[in-house]
Parts: sequence; structure tokens; C-alpha cells
Amino acid sequence: MRRLLLPLLLTVLFVAACHKDAPPPPPATPPVAKEAAPPALGSDNVVTRLQIESTNRPGSIVTVEQVIAGIDAMGKKFSHQQVVALSVKARYCENGRTTVGLGMSICEFDDAEKAKAGRDRSIEVFKSFGKRKFALNGATLVTLGEPATPEIAADQEKFLVMFAKLTPK
Repeated sequence: MRRLLLPLLLTVLFVAACHKDAPPPPPATPPVAKEAAPPALGSDNVVTRLQIESTNRPGSIVTVEQVIAGIDAMGKKFSHQQVVALSVKARYCENGRTTVGLGMSICEFDDAEKAKAGRDRSIEVFKSFGKRKFALNGATLVTLGEPATPEIAADQEKFLVMFAKLTPK
């Protein structure tokens, strides 16, 4: 009997040793996938935003270029650059400063109502920017910084007269 049991036992052990283990059962609760963090507003995102705004400008309004041409006609050199318009819900904006220090933001909106809402938003969101003047010409909003000198104050008044005379192209 031992002789029969020994070969049988060896066969069972051999088969058991050659048999692959079954994969472990899945966990009772599937692991929770980590939620991807939203991308940071890095330079790539800002550049993309500026490109979108630059290529989707409204039509039939007083343009930033017209305002800059008016400043040039006043005999003032104006350094400017595009900035993100989304902060005031505009379609396109540029900030700049004349060589004597008249600083301003020029923003284009779809219509006059949105420009007024943009002005109101700017007043609320940028309270810390100090005293500013706002001028609307249809769907275009200009925000002027507080003049630091009498010369800048005089330029600001001349600018406001010129800006009011611009007509949409």
C-alpha cells in the first residue's frame, strides 16, 4: 500500500509544483484614481490666451490702433503691449505709457454695454490701483492712471478730448 501511495503522492506534489498560481483576486474596493490637478496659469497658457484675444477682436469699434495713432498725433511717444483682456471681460486690451508718464489701458469690447460692465468690473477688481479715470467711446474703454505731474494731467485732458472725437472704423 505504501508503494501505491508514494508514487501517487509524488505525482500530486509534482503536478502542484508545476501548476501556475492563479492571479490574486482583485481588491475588494478599486483604488481611487488621483484627480489631475488643473494646469497652472503658466506662460504657455498666457501666450495662448493673448493669441486667442488678438485674433478674435470685435469689429466696427474705435480700435486700440486708432487710439495709439491719436496719441502719436499729439506728439507723444507711446510704449505699449497687449495684456490679458479677460480680467475685465474685454475682447482685446493693451497697456502703455507715454514717455512723460501718462499711463493707460485701452480695451475693446463687443458693444457699449459690455464696455460699461468692463469699467464697473475694473473699478471693483482693481480697487488697489488707486484713483483712475475712465473714458468710454462706444465699445472702447480707456482707463487712465492718476497723473503724477501737472504736465501729465494736461496731457491726460488733451487725450480725453482726442479720444472722444474718434469714430469707429
